Amino acid sequence: MANKKSFVKNFSTIGFGIAAFGFVIARYVCLEVGAVILWIGFIFAAAGILTTWHEIFKNKFDK
Repeated sequence: MANKKSFVKNFSTIGFGIAAFGFVIARYVCLEVGAVILWIGFIFAAAGILTTWHEIFKNKFDK
């Protein structure tokens, strides 16, 4: 079973991957669809980063 930090790291990485895919779609296929995919990817990535910060500060102040 993976620990929570590795899941959050993978969650953020997956978000950036989705955003990169959305950028490619926006650039070469359809601007509107690619922009939506890009925003979804950045939301996933930001959620992963915010979750990491939450865990860091939660562990820091729980002591």
